Amino acid sequence: MIERFKIHFNVLMGEAKLSYISTKRYGVNWLVGIINLLLFLIFIQLGIYSFQTGLSQNYINGKIETLIIGFFAFSIIGMAITTISSRISEGATTGVLEHTMLSPIGSTNVLLYYAVVQFLFAIIVYFLLLPVSMLICRHFFVINIAKLIFYTISLWIASCSVGFVLGALTLIYKRTQNFINLLQFVILTLMILPSYPFNYFSLIPISPQSSALMNSITGKNDISLGFNLYIYLQSIACLYISLKIFKEAEKYVKIKGILGQY
Repeated sequence: MIERFKIHFNVLMGEAKLSYISTKRYGVNWLVGIINLLLFLIFIQLGIYSFQTGLSQNYINGKIETLIIGFFAFSIIGMAITTISSRISEGATTGVLEHTMLSPIGSTNVLLYYAVVQFLFAIIVYFLLLPVSMLICRHFFVINIAKLIFYTISLWIASCSVGFVLGALTLIYKRTQNFINLLQFVILTLMILPSYPFNYFSLIPISPQSSALMNSITGKNDISLGFNLYIYLQSIACLYISLKIFKEAEKYVKIKGILGQY
């Protein structure tokens, strides 16, 4: 048991090291991406300020907070959905996909650890850039970090389940970029569905997690214990099903001999 834990931990650390090396090697591209994100956060706030004539300061503050948290949630969802398929596409073009699929601990574990590393990296970047954008815009608001992390984790798990399904499609069809572009509109739709309190929209992955996050952080509503439990159970169930789908897709491409074809 301990030996197996060490193997999984070493794989997780290996993925973290790989991400660090990739970031360092392509540092300019990474830096430009950080600047783009910072500018977006700044212009969200400046854009709202440009419409402040005749509006109360509390209303302006609420709109800014809603837009920033909404953008944060959209980014986390998009990252979680595309991480797996991007890793598979990159592995197919660089010739390392076969190594991932032949991992002793299973390809799903390797890809999941990679997704975890990317998620943690994204969270750190957001938490560093948000105060900087506030400082530049000279506008400050308080966010409950504990609540934000709690609901973001459930949102990431639900989104990651969709990412594994998309990864399964990428294994088979190789290129899914247009499908990813289409998913952006699906994500926006899921985010605005009124899934809290519980209704039939709450059965759709991502939607209840997003509603709980937005209602808790920007709406200042206390989410019931039952709904909190539900969003985590639903997220884990969706992830479990998506992993099964991915494994079936993996078996299919191995039998057909199309794993390494691109």
